[in-house]
Amino acid sequence: MKQSEVCIQAEELRALETKIFRRAGFSEEGAAVIADSLVEADLRGVSSHGAIRVPVYWNRLQHGVVFPDRPVDVAVDFGAIAVIDGHDTFGQISGTRAMRLAMEKAGQYGIGCVGVRNSHHYGTAAYYAQMALEKDQIGFSTTNATPLMPPMGGLRKMVGNNPFSYAIPAGKYDPIVFDMACSTVAHGKLQLAAKRGEAIPPGWATDVNGNPTTSAEEGMKGFLYPVGGHKGIGLAEVMDLLCGPLMGGGFGGMVTGLNGCYERPQNCSHMFMAWDVSKFGDVDLFKRQVDEYIDYIKSCPVNDSVSGIYMPGELEYRMRERRLREGIPLPAEITEDLMRLADG
Repeated sequence: MKQSEVCIQAEELRALETKIFRRAGFSEEGAAVIADSLVEADLRGVSSHGAIRVPVYWNRLQHGVVFPDRPVDVAVDFGAIAVIDGHDTFGQISGTRAMRLAMEKAGQYGIGCVGVRNSHHYGTAAYYAQMALEKDQIGFSTTNATPLMPPMGGLRKMVGNNPFSYAIPAGKYDPIVFDMACSTVAHGKLQLAAKRGEAIPPGWATDVNGNPTTSAEEGMKGFLYPVGGHKGIGLAEVMDLLCGPLMGGGFGGMVTGLNGCYERPQNCSHMFMAWDVSKFGDVDLFKRQVDEYIDYIKSCPVNDSVSGIYMPGELEYRMRERRLREGIPLPAEITEDLMRLADG
């Protein structure tokens, strides 16, 4: 742990963040849901979506562009599908309800698909996909976001990094959890580097003129690189269309930024899916075959630059176990912000 960091236990952090969102006007249940999503991100090592977001969320609440505990209601309900109207509250509130409804529908129909419109930043995509694992289901989650990338060759932010996640249950192994933004890194990693006064690696971002940069501050003003070039842009565009037009919500430039954009609500849209494995076949057999697949992948010979083969989500599970034991390291500036917001 760095000298400028403070280590805090997960339950202490969860209680602190819950207290902050209770102060902001959320019910105990609503505040706990938001705090849980942020703490789980920090536990898994996805610090760009953890405690660093709390001051940003607070600012949006204070500017009246996010509304605590507005009722989220079902606008469309047709068999295996549904659409929820988030009424401009946090995405964690509407997203949790939507994923639970998708799981319920999957239990009935084998598959469930639930969208959300009129929503807000919802944290990590994996947080929702992993919920399906409780029911031996496969989970999927995606959201659109404010434009941070230009189309290939462009010099204007037109496409969000629009992350998505899959979670697949296994038997003796940890579940497979794949979670990615369509940019090389999430925008929050630039914010975290700027908070820590650190340079960013080449290939993360450009400056405003499209030139490569290792400055977190310049990268935040410029563009994120798409993962895999045109392939990342294509994935991001597909996720935007699945979340926005299909669900009757915002997309493209209709989605405003998270930081400093206080003219109107963020207007995010999300989509959640669940597949009930038991409706396709025997659950235990499926899990054994997933284990066999993991054994197959891990049997691959490796070169001298790596210590072994890791499945998607495996490193995050190990990080979570370690941080549950040892605590979560946070920049001192962030913990000071949390204390200030909790105490008023």
